[in-house]
Amino acid sequence: MQKWLVTILWMLIYYCNHAQISVKGPRISLGYMGTTYLGDLNANEKLHRFYPGIYIGLGFETQKMFMPGFNILMGKFIAQTRNLPPVDGRQPNSFVKTPYFNASFSLKFRPLFKSPVSPFIGLGLGLLHFTPKNEQNQNLSTILSTRMPGESYASNTLNFPLNVGIDFKLSRNFSIGLNHFYVLTTTDYLDNIGKLGTQSGNDKMMHISLSIQLVLESEEKMGR
Repeated sequence: MQKWLVTILWMLIYYCNHAQISVKGPRISLGYMGTTYLGDLNANEKLHRFYPGIYIGLGFETQKMFMPGFNILMGKFIAQTRNLPPVDGRQPNSFVKTPYFNASFSLKFRPLFKSPVSPFIGLGLGLLHFTPKNEQNQNLSTILSTRMPGESYASNTLNFPLNVGIDFKLSRNFSIGLNHFYVLTTTDYLDNIGKLGTQSGNDKMMHISLSIQLVLESEEKMGR
């Protein structure tokens, strides 16, 4: 009997030192996205036009309710209106095409992360780079006649993406995600219009994305 116990003990020690376990790795997301903005050039629109963009996500799968990660949103939006009158002889631009690149850190709360259908909410902090342009593709930030004297702005700004969505797990490592981003920015110049505008407060952006998600796994040894 003692001989068998010693044999089993050695087998367990060997297993613990050589067995492989599956370890969850990063969650990589790639998606197609629609983008619109909320500001002076579409303030009276009930239905907003969305323009195509790309969504890239990197999440750190913790197997817990909270999942940290990074998001990249990039694309452009276009807006136009005829309802902005001149102010003190200055005529604000009535058209804008704004390419953007937004990189942010996010934290998702997933109360049903083990379920095949997992809703979530998230909050992030990011840096947004944007370049408003006119019909001739000229950078509006350098055309001073479109703004009041002394009115200038930077092309980089902090932003706070609010995120709500749902993930549909199709297999152990593969899922589809539907996301809605509502981005609060710290600038009123996504459309190059600040003091000459009719809307108070900073501009905002909205994104809706459909993405595929892949969770990478690695095999690691148990024990030494």
